[in-house]
Amino acid sequence: MNEQTLFDYFIMGWFVLAVIVFISLFFFVAPYGRHVQERWGPTVDNRNGWLIMEAMAPLVFAACFLLSSNPQTVATVTLLTMWEPHNIHH
Repeated sequence: MNEQTLFDYFIMGWFVLAVIVFISLFFFVAPYGRHVQERWGPTVDNRNGWLIMEAMAPLVFAACFLLSSNPQTVATVTLLTMWEPHNIHH
């Protein structure tokens, strides 16, 4: 399976998931903010949840860059080393 096929499968999966979530939110109140309930499962501290959510962008970007079959040149490595600290500091 090449990268394009894998990407296409991920995109199709996200669209299917979006439709499922969109329809289900007409029937359930999302447990967020004032609607938080213990019966939905374990909760995550706000700060830790934000950290986990924001950590995905630099980690996935670095993994895709390092695992890619594209050549790693001085320019691309320079851009990676400039982008990563900028995205991590937020």
